[in-house]
Amino acid sequence: MARYSWRMNPLAPDFLTAMSQRAQRIRQCLETAPLVEMSGVVEASGVGASRMRDEPDWSLTFQCPAWRLDGRELSRDRLTVRRSVAHDQIDAWQALLPPLAVVRFRARLADDADMGGYQALLVELLPGPGNDPELAAIAHELSQPVVVDDPVLGPLTLDRRIDNFIGEARFLGHSVAVHLEGGTPADVSAAQAAAHAVWNDAQRWHLEAAACAARQLLETKNDNWLDESEPVLDEAAFVARMRLQTISACGDGDIEFWFADGDLFAGHSIHVRGTLADGFESASIAG
Repeated sequence: MARYSWRMNPLAPDFLTAMSQRAQRIRQCLETAPLVEMSGVVEASGVGASRMRDEPDWSLTFQCPAWRLDGRELSRDRLTVRRSVAHDQIDAWQALLPPLAVVRFRARLADDADMGGYQALLVELLPGPGNDPELAAIAHELSQPVVVDDPVLGPLTLDRRIDNFIGEARFLGHSVAVHLEGGTPADVSAAQAAAHAVWNDAQRWHLEAAACAARQLLETKNDNWLDESEPVLDEAAFVARMRLQTISACGDGDIEFWFADGDLFAGHSIHVRGTLADGFESASIAG
């Protein structure tokens, strides 16, 4: 599931302005931070790349769940590492920093609560991963599967790239994918409870999700997405073509249903969002 709540619009001007200002503050702080040599484990999600609209370069970002300064004690405080690169350099850097690799690098390091904790500006990679058995053991540990055996949903396996436990379960007689937010078995327990509430009243939740999709998207279908020979659809015909594929749940009660569209929207998914407390509130075309 997305790291930002679905209630937040990450494309809103205020959000983009705040993100740009925060990135600028972090960069200015790191440019004058002490230069150090260090080693770290690249998080399983690997290296991401993003760019603000007003900046020419891209920002590479990755997390280190474990790291150390040369000659110092191991730290398990999460470290965010950044570097600005041109667009045509992204693939090369991602290849040099694969998920769960132990890497040595020179960086400017700062610890500031206003920046979200430890931050580093990557200056250069250093040759070889170095001889660090402790970091290597952590990387190996993070590569091992973590499975929660849920009595309702069956086995759920942690996908460390997105901090979700994922699996497959029967829902109203059909197999659906399950995505539950949480990076550890303890973290995912609240999302399990939210999913159980959906499964315990499966028929109602399914009908409400389909009704929400029809209520918000039927007019769009009939106005803009009808094939030349396709008749205008009513709600029943619209819903009949939808097929549930994925159910996602968060510990705070947010739930999402993803439907195959039955070619209602040329193969795009139908994404329906809501909460356990308020039901389904929003539907959109995705993908």
